[in-house]
Order: sequence, then structure tokens, then C-alpha cells
Amino acid sequence: MYAQDNCALYSSNQTVEHCKNPLGIVSKQPRLGWQLTSNCSDSKQAYYQILVASSPQLLNTQQADMWNSGKVLSDQQLNVHYQGKTLKSAKRYYWKLKLWKKKDTEGTWSSLQHFSTGLIHQNEQVAQWIQADLGKDSTVDIARHAAHYFYHPIEWNLTKKVKTANCFVAGLGVYELYIDGIRIGQQ
Repeated sequence: MYAQDNCALYSSNQTVEHCKNPLGIVSKQPRLGWQLTSNCSDSKQAYYQILVASSPQLLNTQQADMWNSGKVLSDQQLNVHYQGKTLKSAKRYYWKLKLWKKKDTEGTWSSLQHFSTGLIHQNEQVAQWIQADLGKDSTVDIARHAAHYFYHPIEWNLTKKVKTANCFVAGLGVYELYIDGIRIGQQ
């Protein structure tokens, strides 16, 4: 058994929208969560502090350019809503947190976690449906036709080296994505 003075709280299983390091979330105020871990049997979270930043380098120096919750008196560990600056679409954000058992019993910072946003704002969703051309006979029963494949090429002329890229696909369950003729995703 540990002495009471050595008791510390740690967070584990940090989540955003109930997922670990999710990609493409569309919530403007995503919900953060974590589990409490401790080296003491009688531990209960009394305070938390969340830092969210646009780069891991900022968080490594305890700087939060997006949100610093400050020290919050709460034992809440699930569905803690992000309350920082407006999130941008298609961007990765980094976060970590610290827990306290009592006001003067400070824990350590969690490991860095991340989440990325999808297309958050309605005006950014400019996709168009591609569908089968059934000709002029609109009375044709679509169910009688065999499965259709659609091909929609998109070309970009890039002037800089690509570090990361996001592609948002709504394929109703089945799709294949190719970049430069190479299939992307699970084979």
C-alpha cells in the first residue's frame, strides 16, 4: 500500500466523441472523456484541467492556443464539452489533461492525444451526387439494374510538398479510393 502523500491521479483511455484519436469529427464542441487511474485505493478526481492546441510543440510547453480550461472543480470524466476557440474544418488538434485529487494534490499531465475535424460548416460541403444515368425513362425500376460503378476523377496541381492530406468520402458503405492509381485504405 502506498503512503497517502504519494497518491497521484492519472488519466487513461482519453477519448473525443467516445473514440480514441478520432478522425473527421464534425461537432463544433466535441465531447472529451477519460478514465481515472491512481496508485491509491481511495482516489477520486476533484479537479481537472484540459489544454487543446493546434500543434504538439505548443502542448509540450503547456501552451494552449485553442483552449485552456483552467483548473475546474469537477469530478466529471465523460462528455466534457470543448469550450475553446472555433475549430476549423479538416484540421488536427492536440490535447492533454491533468487531474487533482485535492486542491493541492496535483497529478501529472496525460500523454498527448489528438483529433481531427471533418467538414464542420455547412457551406464547406460542396460535393455533388454522382448516380446512374437511367436515360429518359424515369419509370425504370432501379432495383432491376445490376450494381453500378461510378468513376469521378478529381485532379489537383500541387506546388508544394504534401505533408498530410484528408479525403472525405460518403460511399454508402462501399467505395474504393485511388490516388495516382494506388488504392488507398484496406485492401
